[in-house]
Amino acid sequence: MKVVRELFGDECNIKNVTKKGKCLITTIEDKKYVIKNKCNDEIYNIYDYLSSRNFEYFPKVINQDEEYEIMEYIEEANIPKDQKISDLIDIVSLLHYK
Repeated sequence: MKVVRELFGDECNIKNVTKKGKCLITTIEDKKYVIKNKCNDEIYNIYDYLSSRNFEYFPKVINQDEEYEIMEYIEEANIPKDQKISDLIDIVSLLHYK
């Protein structure tokens, strides 16, 4: 909770904080965010490259500092495994094409 207050400020309306693995998932004013320890800066070069190629199928980075990065949280949809596999194949083919 202390980390969330440091990143979003004391006046933010924190509704929920859940620890999942090494991440914190927090709900602030009806929006969910993922807070992760920053591992390396090279990933942002990859994000910039993919964005320049109009490949937008990854979570958006909301904010970052020296220690943490904040990303949007994407809810998992309950879909059959066959459909998930088909969607994964489509995404990989788009990534290969771009």
